Amino acid sequence: MEEDESFYKKFSQMLKDVIKEYEDHRINEIEYLNRVQKIMDSVLSHQDEEFPEEICINDITKAVY
Repeated sequence: MEEDESFYKKFSQMLKDVIKEYEDHRINEIEYLNRVQKIMDSVLSHQDEEFPEEICINDITKAVY
């Protein structure tokens, strides 16, 4: 978290949103699992889909962006 607080806070909020959708019965178990796994994969690979493809070259270009 100390390494890139905004990155992790964003994914933390995404998880909270998915959990809320599941608890409100707006998504089923399969969709819930798929979305949580996608978030987990993004965090583990430190990938953020908000970056344009040209920016994802390395962490320095993402930090500057």
